[in-house]
Amino acid sequence: MKVMESYIFLFNSEPVIRVEVKVEVDALRLKNVFMNFTLAKMLNPDVKTILVYVNWNVLEILKYIMLKYVDRLYWFGSG
Repeated sequence: MKVMESYIFLFNSEPVIRVEVKVEVDALRLKNVFMNFTLAKMLNPDVKTILVYVNWNVLEILKYIMLKYVDRLYWFGSG
C-alpha cells in the first residue's frame, strides 16, 4: 500500500505549514518531498515543513541530511 498525502495549512492566504504523509519513504518519494519543501520555502521562508512516515526504505544518512531541510520528522511504526 502506497499512501501519499500532502496538506497545506494557510493563514491570511499564506502557507504556514506544509505536511507530507508517506507510508513508505523511498528515494523517489524522498526526492519529491525535498522538492515540495524547497519550493514551499522559496515561496514563504517562514513556512514550517513536516514529514510523517511509517517505513523508511532509504539509507539512514539521508534522514540526517533531510533533517537540515525539514522542520519536523515524525515516525509512526513498530520496532
